Amino acid sequence: MAYLPANPQEAFDFTIKAFNMAEKYRVVAIVLSDQLVGHMYGRVRVPEFDEIEIVERPKPTVPPDQYLPYDSRYLVPPMAIAGMGYRANNESLTHTDKGYPTTDRDASFKLVTRLVRKIRENEKEIAEWEEYMLDDAEYVIVSYGSTSGSVRRAIKVLRAQGYRVGMLRPKTAWPFPGWVVENLVSRGVQKFITVEVNMGKMYHVVKEFSRGVLVEHIPYAPGYIPDPDYVVNNVRKVIEG
Repeated sequence: MAYLPANPQEAFDFTIKAFNMAEKYRVVAIVLSDQLVGHMYGRVRVPEFDEIEIVERPKPTVPPDQYLPYDSRYLVPPMAIAGMGYRANNESLTHTDKGYPTTDRDASFKLVTRLVRKIRENEKEIAEWEEYMLDDAEYVIVSYGSTSGSVRRAIKVLRAQGYRVGMLRPKTAWPFPGWVVENLVSRGVQKFITVEVNMGKMYHVVKEFSRGVLVEHIPYAPGYIPDPDYVVNNVRKVIEG
């Protein structure tokens, strides 16, 4: 999983969420902050400890001699905590339910299938996104992280000029809420426009779900936030052809 904070508050909140999701699903969870969010100043509300949700991993209930750390009967197998008296062999190679490395075809297929399923079957619970002025939007800007702030301001300017523009802001890079893009296509969106500080990471992801609707890309120099005027001018060029 990978979270995309747009400001210091989200960086804080997503750090807590990343720990919880790592515990819940037994996966690596990354707070994928861009450089500018990392250097950003902003007010952060730190909640009281009893307000913070803490997800506990499922723990084994069987005796230690029956424990399978990668038990394929479960989508997310129970995982012992160090000191509980359970032995676990942690292996990065494809492995058996006991955790021992193997090149057996069936064991490898069973393992990899389970790892993929636990994300795909829960993606709508895991994925997060924001919809900004999308109710009547004909053109949807997809933006994330620090860049989304400039896009938000640019949309207000474009709306004032008569352009029906909105923003889809993914808060998770993986799993990506591709079904939201598909729903927007079904509603009759004319174009998607990705605005990002690189040469097209999100562009290719959006294109995968756009079902033939044109996807345009507006890149910007790494290490800098595009100012709203840059976004406004380039989006108008895309819309007007």
